[in-house]
Amino acid sequence: MKLEPVGGPLTQVLTIGLWNVEWATPYSPRGRAITQLLRASDPDIICLTESVTLLGNGPDVAFSAADSGYPGAPGRHKVELWSRHPIQAVDSLGHVDLPGGRFVRAAVGHDPAINVVAVCVPWAMAHVSNGRKDRRPWEDHLRYLDVLGSLLSALEPDQPTILLGDFNQRIPNSPRTASVARALKAAIPDWLHLHTAGVLPGADKQDVDHVFASRHLECLSVKTLPNAGVAGKPLSDHVGLVLQLKFASQ
Repeated sequence: MKLEPVGGPLTQVLTIGLWNVEWATPYSPRGRAITQLLRASDPDIICLTESVTLLGNGPDVAFSAADSGYPGAPGRHKVELWSRHPIQAVDSLGHVDLPGGRFVRAAVGHDPAINVVAVCVPWAMAHVSNGRKDRRPWEDHLRYLDVLGSLLSALEPDQPTILLGDFNQRIPNSPRTASVARALKAAIPDWLHLHTAGVLPGADKQDVDHVFASRHLECLSVKTLPNAGVAGKPLSDHVGLVLQLKFASQ
C-alpha cells in the first residue's frame, strides 16, 4: 500500500476505509485486488481486520498484539491501522482484561490530532469449539464490550474521535440477540455517532463493520466497494466500506 505520507495538518475532508479482509495475503490475487480498490479510494485512514500485514510495515501502520488466542501464520493481526498522516501514541493492548489481540488506539495527524480506536470484537463462538475451547457462546464478545465501554468512557469527548472496526453485530440487530445489542449500545458513549446503520448503499444486507465518530466529524458519504474477485468469487466474506468525514464547522 504505497501512498505518499502527508506531513502537514489534516485535510478538511478525510476518507476512511474499513474492511475485514478474511486473512488475504499481500501477494495473493485477493490481496492485490483489495489493496487496489482501497488505493483507488485515495484514503487517509484504513482499518483492516483479519489481515496478514496487507498494508505493509512502517511508521504509518499500527497493529494489534499478535496473540488473540488462536494459532496463526506469521504476520496475522486481528487489527491493522494505516494512515497517510503520522501515527503516534499507539496502544495495542487497551487493558489486560480485554480479550487480547483485537485493539489498536492511536493519535493520527495533527492540527487537530484525531483519536482513532480500531477494534475487532470477538464473534459469538470465539474460543467455544475452536481456539482455547474454554468459553460459552457470546462470552468473549460480551467481555470485550464491557471492557471496551470502560476504555471509551475514559476518552475526552472534546477531542475528535473515530471508532471503527468489526463489531460482529448488525445495527439494528435481530430481536433474537437483543441482549448483545444492548451490551453494544451500553459500550458506546452517546457522544460517538454511528454512520453505518442498516443496509448501506450498494450492499444487499446489513454489515457488521461499523464507523462511529464524534461531533467534530460530519459524515458526507458512505459507499461499499466491489466484492467480486477472481472467477467471480467474493474478495472477502465482508464488504469493504469507504466513508468521507468532514470536520464540522465550529
